[in-house]
Amino acid sequence: MIRRISMQAYLIAIDLDGTTLNNQSQLSPYTIQVLQQVRDMGHLVVIATGRPYRNSQQFYKAIDPQAPILNLNGAYGHYPGRPNWQARYEAEVPRELALKIMDQSRDLGVSLVCAEGPGYVFVSSYDIPDSPFFQVDPNDLTLMTPESLTFGPTSLSVFSTAETQESIKKLLLKEYGQQVDIDTWGGNLPFLEVVQKGVNKAYGIDRLAQFYHIPNSHIMAFGDQHNDLSMIAYAGRGVAMANAIEPLKAIANDITSYTNDQDGLARYLVEFFKL
Repeated sequence: MIRRISMQAYLIAIDLDGTTLNNQSQLSPYTIQVLQQVRDMGHLVVIATGRPYRNSQQFYKAIDPQAPILNLNGAYGHYPGRPNWQARYEAEVPRELALKIMDQSRDLGVSLVCAEGPGYVFVSSYDIPDSPFFQVDPNDLTLMTPESLTFGPTSLSVFSTAETQESIKKLLLKEYGQQVDIDTWGGNLPFLEVVQKGVNKAYGIDRLAQFYHIPNSHIMAFGDQHNDLSMIAYAGRGVAMANAIEPLKAIANDITSYTNDQDGLARYLVEFFKL
């Protein structure tokens, strides 16, 4: 069954961690109920997350938005269950650049480089960090070598100590800044994510808005961290969570009255749509 999006529909882009999920990284029954009510009104609820689909699909299935999802901070847009969906896209990091970063990792003080995309995870080492944002079955990992990585990945995750991240980011941008963008995300265990130049959550939302013919005035976005800055700035109504970082609140059109641990997103939607 193909959903029809009305002329008055909103595209509602929702970050997961720190926004839609509570502090235990769970969806509350109330949030699920509200998001499904909004969906049933004919609006397009789009998850926009830094997580790959392999560890965000449980939330997609629970919400059942009947809509596309943006993974890897906008680098991968797809409609689960519809492999031939017309607007599906992947934005690739050049293979040669990915291999160069892996080769430089030891000199840079990088502990792990991960090249990822739909259906694959390449790693420079099998020493995997204990992070809720990087949960993966060891059997699904492939050692990253010039022989195994034969194409450009959708994103690169670069792990190091928190103290060295900013210096590593500056060095990588100095050398590769014309080809890629680099952002930090990952909650309490942050890492650097390398994606194709110009790719972020706003990039993905804009592609969806054009596909569904939704004007910017009918785009809402909810977030809490640095990787949400682009979509909060882009959306006609960018909403920062009450628990969001200050730079995000500074550019937002509005701020929720409640935090992610108090169903702040759902409560905001209830008030906005008068549910």
